[in-house]
Amino acid sequence: MLALIQRDLKIRGYVVGQFPNRPLWIALAALLAAGRANDGSRINDFSGAISYVALTVWAYEEAVHGVNGFRKTLGVVALGLIVVGFSRAILVQYRLALAHDENPLLDRGSRCQL
Repeated sequence: MLALIQRDLKIRGYVVGQFPNRPLWIALAALLAAGRANDGSRINDFSGAISYVALTVWAYEEAVHGVNGFRKTLGVVALGLIVVGFSRAILVQYRLALAHDENPLLDRGSRCQL
């Protein structure tokens, strides 16, 4: 039975699907934990961070060590999507800070007094 689960999904000799490896299992478990936790809770935030890190590790491994061009391209695309998602999250936080008339790059105690 285990041999059937561990077989690769191949199309014309190209491996397009595999049994998930450790980073994907970790990301899935973290996403499930985040989904069950309350929004804004520490568990939700921590689980979300773990899932991002695990998916980044998976994407990097696919991009560098993928078994064929399809898998390497999949890793590069996933890395690109992760970078875009992370950048957008940072931009949203920056805009929220600006909307509250705060400079997110300086704390209030370090501003110059004129």
